[in-house]
Amino acid sequence: MNVKVSKMRCMGVAQDRDTIESKFRYGLLSMGEAPKDEVRFRTLRLACFKHGSIQQWSEYLYEPELVWIRADRFMLSGFERIQSGDYHVEYTQSWMIIITDNQNEKFAFKASAEALALK
Repeated sequence: MNVKVSKMRCMGVAQDRDTIESKFRYGLLSMGEAPKDEVRFRTLRLACFKHGSIQQWSEYLYEPELVWIRADRFMLSGFERIQSGDYHVEYTQSWMIIITDNQNEKFAFKASAEALALK
């Protein structure tokens, strides 16, 4: 689905309201399961946010849970993971999500359909 997403935390530290409002990005949100997680060695729920001009960057929220929902906004909470040397570091994270009715919806759907056809 077409959304705008802003992270509520930066490496586990809460952001102020102005920072959160200024960092919304457009993209596609999908949710599902990771087949097998290389760190926890089990299946995990996963939210994936693809953004950029052709959705080339992906960000992941592991084990997302719906915190609240109101009108066109909702918040997911979980954790994000970064690699630091040989180790994975996990931070708590929440995403503020605004559902958009964007004019690029047809293009985004076509682009994602074409990407699936290439696999």
